[in-house]
Amino acid sequence: MHPSNSVRHVQAGGLVSTVAGGGTSSGSRNIRLREHRKLVEALGAIRDGRRVVELVGDPGTGKTRLLTQLAAEARSRGLVVAQGRATEGDQRVMLKSITASLDCRLVLAASRDLPNDAAATIRAIWSQSPVRFGEAFGGDGDHESVPGVAGREPRDLVLSAMRGLLERLAGNSPTVVILDDSHWADPYTTDLIDQLVRYPLNAPLLIVLAHRPRQTGSTLRSTLAQGVVSGVVERIQLNELTLGQAADLLSVEARSRRSVDLYRESQGVPQYLLALANPGDNDEFVQLVQTEAALLGDDERRVLEAAAVIDGCFDVTALASVAGLERARVCVAATRLLNRDLFRHANPASVMVLRHPLVRDAVYAATDGCWRREAHRRAIDYLRDCGAPPSELAHHVAAAPDSSDSDDLDILLRAAEEPLPGNPERAITWLEAALRLSLPRRQRGLALIALSRALCVAERFADAMPHLREAVAMGAALPVEIWAKAVSQSAAIDTLFGRYSEANATLDGALAMLRGRPSLEEVELLVRRGVIGLYDGGALDTGTVDLAARRAQEFACHTSTAAAMALRALKSTSLGDIETALDALETSASCIEKLSDAELARSPDCLALLGWAQLNAARLVDAEATMRRGVTLAKEFGATTALPLFLLGLSLVNNVMGRIGESRRAAIEAKEWGRRVGAEQVRDFGLALEANCAIWLSRRNDSKRAVSRAQRLIKALPPRTYWYSMGALMCLAAAVEMGECSEYCIALVLDAGGGGALPNFVPPLRAQCFELLCAAAILQGSPWAGEYAERSAAAAEMLGLTYQQAFALAARGHAHRASGRVEEAAHHYREAADLFAVHGALGSQARALTLAAQCVSAAGSPGRAAEMLRPAKELALRCGSPLLLADVGAEENSVAHAVRDQTPALPPVNVPPTDGLDLSCLTDREREIAQIAGRGCRTKEIAEQLFVSPRTVEVHLSRVYRKLNIPSRAVLVRLLTRAAA
Repeated sequence: MHPSNSVRHVQAGGLVSTVAGGGTSSGSRNIRLREHRKLVEALGAIRDGRRVVELVGDPGTGKTRLLTQLAAEARSRGLVVAQGRATEGDQRVMLKSITASLDCRLVLAASRDLPNDAAATIRAIWSQSPVRFGEAFGGDGDHESVPGVAGREPRDLVLSAMRGLLERLAGNSPTVVILDDSHWADPYTTDLIDQLVRYPLNAPLLIVLAHRPRQTGSTLRSTLAQGVVSGVVERIQLNELTLGQAADLLSVEARSRRSVDLYRESQGVPQYLLALANPGDNDEFVQLVQTEAALLGDDERRVLEAAAVIDGCFDVTALASVAGLERARVCVAATRLLNRDLFRHANPASVMVLRHPLVRDAVYAATDGCWRREAHRRAIDYLRDCGAPPSELAHHVAAAPDSSDSDDLDILLRAAEEPLPGNPERAITWLEAALRLSLPRRQRGLALIALSRALCVAERFADAMPHLREAVAMGAALPVEIWAKAVSQSAAIDTLFGRYSEANATLDGALAMLRGRPSLEEVELLVRRGVIGLYDGGALDTGTVDLAARRAQEFACHTSTAAAMALRALKSTSLGDIETALDALETSASCIEKLSDAELARSPDCLALLGWAQLNAARLVDAEATMRRGVTLAKEFGATTALPLFLLGLSLVNNVMGRIGESRRAAIEAKEWGRRVGAEQVRDFGLALEANCAIWLSRRNDSKRAVSRAQRLIKALPPRTYWYSMGALMCLAAAVEMGECSEYCIALVLDAGGGGALPNFVPPLRAQCFELLCAAAILQGSPWAGEYAERSAAAAEMLGLTYQQAFALAARGHAHRASGRVEEAAHHYREAADLFAVHGALGSQARALTLAAQCVSAAGSPGRAAEMLRPAKELALRCGSPLLLADVGAEENSVAHAVRDQTPALPPVNVPPTDGLDLSCLTDREREIAQIAGRGCRTKEIAEQLFVSPRTVEVHLSRVYRKLNIPSRAVLVRLLTRAAA
């Protein structure tokens, strides 16, 4: 895989790829501020003399850029600058990198002050073109010798003359000698540096050497190391960039996903970072690498190309097999490539890698295509013999497919399973290569379906659809189980993008083909139709649901049975048959418990349907656990088409339970997912849920924004759209709670619901909708409030679910309160709060308790109202809603004033009379729980004794406290203890 293809294009703020390599970038920002400051400080101390600066860094770390900046700064200060760069060819030419950098006029002028032998040597050095080493100095014998002097070796004379020249030049004017890529320096230059480090000149001379540590010879490394110890040499190490520096270089946010990905792939090297960020504009970088490769010998270049073909870790044996060379020749070539820092040791040391994947890409691109194909086929043979897994062979098969090799398709298909979902792009590359093979119809269908799955994991749904349609059109040419998967996946993608009629048409055609042939595939397609209903609000007819359940039971398949029973639960809930719904939920949950995570990930619809069925049946705790598990599995196994179902369900159930922060996080994730893939309905529902959460997480302010957003959502919806109506409804509820726009809210709800009976809303929503209408009608002063309360009660009665009954009780409370019957209203609100508590709906429970407290206070009992507000405040705090807290706080202030103004007619609540404690007002279960609690047992212990849930115990205790007019369990224990005594 080319690293440059795994990140998206980032504008690099005008920087060029040579910023860290062989060129300059005068208009870009400096990210090596600390290193630049040290160089400038050395420049400022030049008149003190005795200074050598060593700039150490791997290729691409920014040495050249820093040296260019230093040279510009030195010239601006009027200093003489000799700037040069050593090359590999300079190693055979004496002092080439230094002589090429010094101004000849200055050299000749300074040489006049030297002794005659030194001056003659300098003139000879500069006049020879080029001057070559003699045999005595490691040359080949064909050269012009530097003139010698009796009793002195030419090398000593050259070094002495160069020391004298540099001293005269610096004496005439402070001088900076800059030598880039000094790891290529010739032996004379290395010896000269050694002398200048061991015996520094007493002149204003600054020498700056930049080199690559892995390519620098031992002599120069030793010289500079000793200089660091003696204090003559200052070492500046160019390490990898920090994430912040990398982001600054690219002009992007440091913590953005893009900058983090680029930083990780570049390994913090500026040159690689820019090449990755601008994959279409890195010709200069590629040219640098290819120029470096062109200097290699034949064996070295062939081994380097073999490494690029392997694309990963390799050893000498692998290189020899792929390159087609003898192992001994490969050993020599690999050693030379290690010395040139094109290869690097990995772990263990016998294994090697190329310097960076970008270097690999540049070498690979320049390799002859015919040889490259043959090398890939040799790599396949070698890896087969080694027993390598399909994922290691697939890269080579994809690069050089061979239709005559029957194993190629099998390798690609099996390999594509391994990187999912962590790296679907690799699987896509391999499967696209598989489709380029000449395949029989059946095998092509298998490749199409595998490719479409990989594309879906990568969230490239539009790209997957043509392949799925082709596979679906093959029909009987494919195994029925594979073909049904293609049909189901095609319908799932159409559903995600709101193409419900197309999805249903696809399923109709497939079910018609399966008619008369009972199979699990038939169940799978029926289940898919049920999932479509979650999106468009449509419901399956009872016969279809029963058929799915029957087929699943015939084949004794836990996955199909779980999905079919969840469908039955959804259908039964909508019809008000709660007993059947609950039985179906239990069966579905039982089947799912028998499935592994991998099995559920292959058929995530059964888990999604169960979660939404539990939500519809107000099994909120179970629904939350199911949705959370679904999100985890969808991400881990790449079940992307099911992910929005789980995210939105998780947001909704947490919202209902009053966990506003968690609801908002899931809503934002769903919104961003929908925006990223172009699924507008998922995005809009996420927006609605996020807006609702934002309202409850903010303080009381203008509600018109929420109503306006809900109006836009509702107007864009077709009838019976379950998700949207719920999301918009929640925004409206929040707006009404703030006491604004009640008339507008009523119009919107009635319009979206299709009239006064709300036929467009699914039955589980109607009790809540009518409660909302009742509250809005009262704010408006409409006489319809009582009618809406009755309709809410009728809707709840039809379903028989306590959660809907809680909304009906709240609606009756609204109606009674509006008519001045505050005691009855308080009673209904308290009953509603108890039912909300059973389901863990903290926000609704806090709201109902606050309304009850208002009514009790209005009835002349502010003390009782204060006791109700204590748990309401605790619940509001647990919800994390400033809006709820503000309402509770306002009522607390009102009640506190009423308590101060009223003379209490009863003993203080926290000191109740103990004589003749009467428990007759309690039910048998309440009395039993009260007596156990009076013995000091905790809620969990009581629940275990009575085989009920802790939540049920808490509900009964709250009723006990209310009936006995006591504030807490501590008071209950004290009263029962005294009564027993």
